Amino acid sequence: MKRYKVIVADDHDLFREGIKTLLKKMNNIVVEGEAKKGSQVVELYKKASPDVVIMDISMPGLNGIEATKEILKYDSTAKIIILSMHDDEEYIGRCLDAGVKGYVIKSESGMELRHTIELVLQGKSYFSHYAQDVVLNRLKNFRTQKNTSVDHPHITKREYQILSLIAQGLTSNAIAEKLFISIRTVETHRTNIMRKLGVKNVVELINKASDLKLV
Repeated sequence: MKRYKVIVADDHDLFREGIKTLLKKMNNIVVEGEAKKGSQVVELYKKASPDVVIMDISMPGLNGIEATKEILKYDSTAKIIILSMHDDEEYIGRCLDAGVKGYVIKSESGMELRHTIELVLQGKSYFSHYAQDVVLNRLKNFRTQKNTSVDHPHITKREYQILSLIAQGLTSNAIAEKLFISIRTVETHRTNIMRKLGVKNVVELINKASDLKLV
């Protein structure tokens, strides 16, 4: 029986140990190494050439999305599965754009992760139930955009929500408290919205959003 090498990357020791325990129950899996930082998993990948990387998004230094991009620059065939607490459409979409082969939310079952690993090892891609909805929505929006004006870039539901609150004059701190998310997440969304709309500051953002009838 062929045995597959896996790297586990997560900055929480306890969670990493739990994943390793789960993987030990899979007879064809060998944990080749583990990392706490994005930069570490990139270097470890180059040394170990694993069959699969299981990686969190939120890690010190390079985050999981950035580390994914670095690994795929080195090896375009790399199989990377994101295992994250983030169930937000923006994060899942960014991981999809980065080139990951799978996405599982940490609140889901160990069986879901095992199923994802098995499919990815077969050369397939698999996104857990919630993530599948995001993928399908992005596909639907992409098809819609092809038939509409290019002046209306795709804005996610969460981005619409944050954009509306920005237009109401709320600060990042106030938005974070209202939506029960971190200030850093709010800032990330705002940066992504500004990039998509091609503006450089909040005043331009509100004006452009108004012109496009987004708010």
